[in-house]
Amino acid sequence: MDVVQSVGRVMRVAPGKKRGYVVLPVVIPAGVEPDQALDNNKTYQVVWQVLQALRSHDDRFDHMVNKMDLQARPDTSRMEVIAVTKKITAKTKALTTGTAQKAHSSYKIGKKASFPNDDRQETLQFEVGEIERAIYAKIVKKVGNRHHWEDWADDIARIAQTHITRIKTILENPNNVEARTSFKEFTSDLRTELNDSISEDEVIEMLAQHLITRPVFEALFAGHSFIGDNPMSRAMQTVLDALDKHSLHKETDRLEAFYASVRERASGIDTSYGRQKVIKELYDGFFQKAFPRLKDRLGIVYTPIEVVDFIIRSINDVLESEFGQTLGSKGVHIMDPFTGTGTFITRLLQSGLITKEQMLHKYRQELHANEIVLLAYYIASINIEATFSDLMDGNYEPFEGICLTDTFRLNEPHDLVSSTLEDNNRRIRKQKKLDIRVIMGNPPYSVGQESGNDNNQNVAYPTLDARIAETYAERSTATNKRALYDSYIRAIRWSSDRIGDCGVIGFVTNAGFLDANTANGLRQCLAEEFSSIHVFHLRGNQRTSGETSRKEGGKIFDAGSRAPIAISLMVKNPNAKKQGRILFYDIGDYLTREQKLKRIQELASVNSLTGEGLWQIITPDEHGDWLRQRDDSFRKFIAIGSKEKNAGPMLFCLFSRGVETARDAWCFNSSRSALESNIKTMISTYEGELQRFNDAFPSLDRKEREKQLDGFVTSDPTRISWSRSLRQDFTKNVPLSFDGKRIVLSLYRPFQRQYLYFDKNINNYINQMPRLFPDAKADNLIICVPGLGGDKGFSAFVTNHAIDLNLAPAMGGYQAFPQFIYEIDTLKQNRTEQNRTEQNRTEQNRTEQNRTEQNRTEQNRTEQNRTEQNRTEQNRTEQNRTEQNRTEQNRTEQNRTEQNRTEQNRTEQNRTEQNRTEQNRTEQNRTEQNRTEQNRTEQNRTEQNRTEKLYTTLIEEQEKNLVICLSSGGQKNAFSALMCNALPSLHMVDIDGTQCFPMFLYEQEKER
Repeated sequence: MDVVQSVGRVMRVAPGKKRGYVVLPVVIPAGVEPDQALDNNKTYQVVWQVLQALRSHDDRFDHMVNKMDLQARPDTSRMEVIAVTKKITAKTKALTTGTAQKAHSSYKIGKKASFPNDDRQETLQFEVGEIERAIYAKIVKKVGNRHHWEDWADDIARIAQTHITRIKTILENPNNVEARTSFKEFTSDLRTELNDSISEDEVIEMLAQHLITRPVFEALFAGHSFIGDNPMSRAMQTVLDALDKHSLHKETDRLEAFYASVRERASGIDTSYGRQKVIKELYDGFFQKAFPRLKDRLGIVYTPIEVVDFIIRSINDVLESEFGQTLGSKGVHIMDPFTGTGTFITRLLQSGLITKEQMLHKYRQELHANEIVLLAYYIASINIEATFSDLMDGNYEPFEGICLTDTFRLNEPHDLVSSTLEDNNRRIRKQKKLDIRVIMGNPPYSVGQESGNDNNQNVAYPTLDARIAETYAERSTATNKRALYDSYIRAIRWSSDRIGDCGVIGFVTNAGFLDANTANGLRQCLAEEFSSIHVFHLRGNQRTSGETSRKEGGKIFDAGSRAPIAISLMVKNPNAKKQGRILFYDIGDYLTREQKLKRIQELASVNSLTGEGLWQIITPDEHGDWLRQRDDSFRKFIAIGSKEKNAGPMLFCLFSRGVETARDAWCFNSSRSALESNIKTMISTYEGELQRFNDAFPSLDRKEREKQLDGFVTSDPTRISWSRSLRQDFTKNVPLSFDGKRIVLSLYRPFQRQYLYFDKNINNYINQMPRLFPDAKADNLIICVPGLGGDKGFSAFVTNHAIDLNLAPAMGGYQAFPQFIYEIDTLKQNRTEQNRTEQNRTEQNRTEQNRTEQNRTEQNRTEQNRTEQNRTEQNRTEQNRTEQNRTEQNRTEQNRTEQNRTEQNRTEQNRTEQNRTEQNRTEQNRTEQNRTEQNRTEQNRTEQNRTEKLYTTLIEEQEKNLVICLSSGGQKNAFSALMCNALPSLHMVDIDGTQCFPMFLYEQEKER
């Protein structure tokens, strides 16, 4: 109440009063970091209360607070932060003379912040800036009330889905000729430009993204003519204009509050740093929630600025040392083939490595960027254009170097001829003719979808994948080479081919290629193709656990990736004195993400690592190992198993991976009945969808069926779980049926048995497991060991059941080595015999059915005759029964009277017998008591004799014996025991007597 009243008095209008002041002293203890000190809510509670009160009174103050941390020079019209020390008097100049501007400019790379040349001390100047920045940041955090875009993303995702539904409805109506024609033309052009496999649903989703995000960009970058200048924006707007005639914009009006929050947040931002921060918020918060499936498929993460700056500086240093050029040199074409939001190009423009004289030519002719995701493409375009405009004194010029395209497809044969995307095609054709010398960026990490229900699989690139097959895969010794087609490895292959025999590649990627067994061929090729390779290993592998995980430290991409990360600079210099030089540096153990980013920022470039002598020179072995080089003596041992030809002697001629179901939740269960219900539900859904599909597309060939499949069948995860193999069966029109004999016991996890539906059509891969366990009755023992891809050490397990592939997760997939192998021929004979038997049964059933039908007809006739006779017989029988019932009732009455008399006699006899029994029991109890008393007397005499003997023993040899005293167990009390070397009493530990067990016994002759 005091705070509210005080603020009210200050703001109250009065005659002659021009301004009211609230002075809030904030004291930071010596030796404490400002941001840490301000976290003390109790100490500074009144400060935040006053500011909250001012916000509630004045909307202008509220807006000022919400964008305070995004401005180079905070608005001081309503609030000033004045740092006071003894040696600085003119403290009001701290904000009014641009100190905050210089503090923010220190974020830029390539140049240091400069300070006024006056009598102020440098250390104090730093302290003043720190205090101001800390207080401003804390005010935003404690008092700010901005709308979090993550909250909007949920609404946007729903509205995007509504847009998609409305667009589909418009396009399905044959009367909307103009809209349908425009859409089909645009879809055809996109397939030519991006990929042939792009579906109409994906195009509709792109249109929905454009519809929702256009107002965001207009608000965020007011004054830039992006909508009119960008070719993709123009093309999509043409399609949407045709659709908008059907009131498509109505749903977007519901987002006006969201767009208002963006305009409010963006207005007044006067630094590229602030704009980058807003873009990151938009990209992370909006993109991750609103369109998660696309994010997962493309492996999209936002690259930390520290990593981007390190790569840019390092490339510049390598260009200078190897080729005598810089990133600003004329003729050095620079490309970011996976530009995302344009961070690499934007930071390059801001770096100071390109002079203002070089800037215009470089921007127009020698900077190039590609992006496949529409939303990211928009952000990158506007971001780069706005940054260039800031650097060129506000002059706006569209960025002609960016293309909406699939970079991997640029090597594939396809026609770049389209009417709606002609401007974009022109840019692509121009780019393909250029001699690219520098490639930088953050390639996507995805290797494929996790679930077939996602309809989210990665696209195939025949030409690029053929290059991987003839290089990396050809020289790999791994059996399963699927990981070599991961997007980031495709990016390395594509980039190496793109720069030819001279150039520099700077990537931040998954670090798995450094030591993965699958990637040994990749490492051999890299060492041969590049003259030098610099690898800065940032660690952060969170697929490990325990101490290993703690040593790996924080994840550079935070929640964006759990994989280890490395910065790689690969140089092709045909004139280098040494070829295939590999330099490696590990950032270290137990570092948090923040510590790693700080270390990257301190090092700044590969030149710092060279200057400090931190590089470790790697000499690859003959197998292509860089980090964990194998011991060749291991090859002298006999292999336990191998699938290679001419592998030599081995212990097991056949072994198998565990069962890979691709749908564990469906195929495994602790309950047999629940498993049966799950499988029947899935098979029923599959069969229903197959019938529906065949009815809708009765004459399609297999390839056409594949194209129609994704958009037609249900992906409801509660009804069916799709996988690659199940989709193939669907396109082949393979039916499914349930067989209870295929339910077997399996080992799902160590010591955890579960029922498994063991069927090659329902399981994704059963491998050789049928040779080990052909049916539920098969008897076998298998030794299970982890595969080569595991990272949690070796272990072994023996079981007599079929196993899951991931018997212990993250162990590389388990291999099973059997005691017995069941022959395929025997299995085939059994199956053939079963089929023949089944056919015979079917034939017999048909014959039996015919006979049964004849019998039924004959039976019906006979039955009718019998029915008539039965009716006559029943009438006669009924009369007889009535007479019998009357006679029976009379007899029953007589019997009841006789029974009552007998019962009375029995009762009398029982009473007499009970009296006699009671007398006998009383006599027995008396006799038993006498016997018990005699027994107790005898026990006491015996106990006295034992005690006397024990007493004699202890007295004769005092302190030379020990006795363990135990309760006799006669009571319900808990067991007790103690040890003593003196004579114990009878009831020392138990009321029913204490039993004593001595260490020594003495004979009558007193000899041991």
